[in-house]
Amino acid sequence: MRRMPALDGLRALAICGVIGYHLQLGWISGGCLGVDLFFVLSGFLITTLLIEQRGPLRDFWVRRVRRLLPALFVLVLGTLALSTLVLPHHGIGEHRLTGDAFAAVFYYANWHVIYLDQQPSPLQHTWSLSIEEQFYVVWPLALLLLLRLRGWRTAGLVCCGLGAVLSMTEMALLYQPGHVGQLRAYCGTDSHGFALLVGCFLAFLTVGREPVPRVRKTLHAVGPVALVGLLCFWVVGGAGPDLPAGWMYLGGFQVCAVLAAAVLGDAQLADQGALGRVFSLRPLVWLGQVSYGVYLWHAAVIFYLARIKGARAGVEFDLSVIVATLALASASFYLVERPIRRYGRRITAGPGSLRSDAPLAASPGSTGNG
Repeated sequence: MRRMPALDGLRALAICGVIGYHLQLGWISGGCLGVDLFFVLSGFLITTLLIEQRGPLRDFWVRRVRRLLPALFVLVLGTLALSTLVLPHHGIGEHRLTGDAFAAVFYYANWHVIYLDQQPSPLQHTWSLSIEEQFYVVWPLALLLLLRLRGWRTAGLVCCGLGAVLSMTEMALLYQPGHVGQLRAYCGTDSHGFALLVGCFLAFLTVGREPVPRVRKTLHAVGPVALVGLLCFWVVGGAGPDLPAGWMYLGGFQVCAVLAAAVLGDAQLADQGALGRVFSLRPLVWLGQVSYGVYLWHAAVIFYLARIKGARAGVEFDLSVIVATLALASASFYLVERPIRRYGRRITAGPGSLRSDAPLAASPGSTGNG
């Protein structure tokens, strides 16, 4: 298990896209694709972790809870307090927010958004975390069965490839124009799971293998080109202030997942190319390390600041969101996430346990939304 700082840099890129999208910056109308980059990273890292260490699944799930839930609890408690005590006239109703809080904590927020509550909420963005955690309940069990096979690598590639194709097809078939019609295709675990499976496919392809010089050279050439293509989608992929373009569901999201995998395939190499060196720069690595907290807090900050100020446009508003989000995310990382993770490792360390999830924690931000 080696540290891969360039992947922290990719997390930083992903979270910048998500924040730009939620700030409704017109030049990054497809910034929601940062979530898909997180998904690809998550699938790759978690699958790599499970294949390389093959520890008890109980240890894996305990670490996911320890890594993700404490910071999420702080967010939920903070939004509940802010809505009921500080901003009673600007909140969204205690009963409704309580339902959003339960959906976030028990990781069914995506289905909650699809079928129960489609109104703006400071916790609505936790839908992506729910997709990942639902995936992490099922995927380790399936992976355990695959690893028992003699040809586990080939079986894994076939399984991930077919699953990704089925999920991609389902998104295209479920898509219907309009906000409500898009939610099922976009927020469904089944219809948006292809990005995770693309990352899993890359893990089966690369784990335990050191590419020959010719392959490394090819990846170093393909990676930057794929990144440019991915960023082009981020610029043109939106159709409005809060909707991806309709054509994205009919192939755009799917192409972006493949482009993200190509970028990741280059960035994860030990022998770094230009792309890996850029994403290993310290500011990007730091932002990637705190990006789980950034993902958790940015939407709540936007939600409440917009109600305090009565508007959400302008440079002053955007800077206020960024400063407040970074402050809250830093506090979350240094006071909650890192201490609990380190303390928990000292308690659970022992023969046969997975050694550390710090290098490969893999949800939006920890990766890992999201």
